[in-house]
Amino acid sequence: MKQWKVFYEGSLWGHRKRDHAGRELRIHRTFLWGGREWYVPAVYVCARGLVMDLCVSAEAEAMKAFVEKWLPYEKQRDIPEEVREEMERERPLRMDLRAELHCNGRLLREAHASGSGWVPESCAWEGYQNEDAACRFVSHYGLDREKAWGFRRVMFPWDTKRGQREISSLTVKLQEHPVTFSGPCFESQEGKVTFQHPFSGKEYTLTALEEKEDALPENAFSREDMEYPRKCVALRYTVDPPHAGVQVRWRGKGDRPREKAPSPHGPRASNSAGVVILRRDGDAPTAVSALYFTLPEKRQWRIVVQEKTVNDEEFLLIEDKK
Repeated sequence: MKQWKVFYEGSLWGHRKRDHAGRELRIHRTFLWGGREWYVPAVYVCARGLVMDLCVSAEAEAMKAFVEKWLPYEKQRDIPEEVREEMERERPLRMDLRAELHCNGRLLREAHASGSGWVPESCAWEGYQNEDAACRFVSHYGLDREKAWGFRRVMFPWDTKRGQREISSLTVKLQEHPVTFSGPCFESQEGKVTFQHPFSGKEYTLTALEEKEDALPENAFSREDMEYPRKCVALRYTVDPPHAGVQVRWRGKGDRPREKAPSPHGPRASNSAGVVILRRDGDAPTAVSALYFTLPEKRQWRIVVQEKTVNDEEFLLIEDKK
């Protein structure tokens, strides 16, 4: 197994430049956040910044239940977005977050991060194998191999050119990215849709103002050997009372690009052009559909609510002894 080294210009899988390895500072700090157990085993003091390893754990029983419920869907190509969103919400090792550090009283913001995970043998499905980076992570920190683990290596650049040689105090602030919840589906002709917020139960009314057909210009895509769908539908709407987390999204996959001169071995297609686009037109937000060669007659939209499920919270990693 490779010697354990952590670099600021790198990730869980290695480093990209000629960089000196950071000095390891063991933390061994465990805390609860959002009903889950988190662990910071160490930080690394590097010339360009501070690197923090962050872990979240889950009991084998919880991981096994998740695998048994969702593995059949993981094997499907086209999973409905509502199903995918529910699956992501229930993922035991979900680490959709942003971190900030207060180091020696100075604020350090997250620049980039990489992640991986460990699944114990009791939960592994046929063909699954933990990647080398996860095996090294578990081994180096002596983590319980009977638990499931999510890993996140986060890089924080120094806020001064001189950086910090010694760490006298360190606090981490964790902030969850908003979680997506599915609301009702509707057609624009329905005009008004009333629904309840998934947490507060508060009632909201979404009003479809105007639906317009549109198209991207012919030169929107660069490949000349491919024909791309360009037609779309734009829907302006309002939400009452206003809520920034309420959005409208298209309920459909869109058409796939196709070759202008198909090969004799059959048609080939790249990824679907069903991209969800959100934009603002004046005071009213506008949702834009996926792309099509011919627009469908039946046009369905869906409401989603993006909301944090866990409050931002700070955790002391190193206490100032002064």
